[in-house]
Amino acid sequence: MTKAETLEGAERVLGGLRQKREAVVSRIAANADQRKAVGYEVHAADDKTAREKLDKLNAESATLSGELESLDGAIRIAEERCDTARQAEAVRAARANAQRLRAELRGILECTKRLDAALATVCAEAAELDERTRTARTLGAGAPNVEQFEAYGYRCVATWLGKLPPLWSRRFELLQPRERCGFADRWSSWLAGAERGIAAKLGQQKTEEAA
Repeated sequence: MTKAETLEGAERVLGGLRQKREAVVSRIAANADQRKAVGYEVHAADDKTAREKLDKLNAESATLSGELESLDGAIRIAEERCDTARQAEAVRAARANAQRLRAELRGILECTKRLDAALATVCAEAAELDERTRTARTLGAGAPNVEQFEAYGYRCVATWLGKLPPLWSRRFELLQPRERCGFADRWSSWLAGAERGIAAKLGQQKTEEAA
């Protein structure tokens, strides 16, 4: 693509031609004023010197008229080339936008796959947590009981739901800051209590064995 075929180049050429036209139009106007002034001397006083000057002005006027006509033709062509360049620029911009859009769509697809995988992991981990908590209760753990598991599990889930993008999170009940918690933090306090009970039992068993 040559410089003139670019939109910037085509507009620069068009601007230059329009400036030339303005200059020619100004010269035509000045020429016309001069011919009016000299014409009086020629036709009223039959001034030969004025006649020579008028002849030169008339010749210049014809030249300027031809120049203006050729500039008008050049400007029309330059305008057409500008339109063509704008269309080509629009096509290039549309293609570049399409490429960016394609990349974004691919990124979205990969993101949705990761979201599905992450949520599948969440569901699997939640099911395992439920199963292990049930087993722990059968082995003597007092907490969390069923009501605590339900209530605090919900709070943990709701806490994370509140961190989703606003268009999603606003559809869920948002917890007050004091109600928010994470699974590890909430379960850790229960596990610590259960661990103390286990330690006590193991200590008692060792004492009995030593006796």
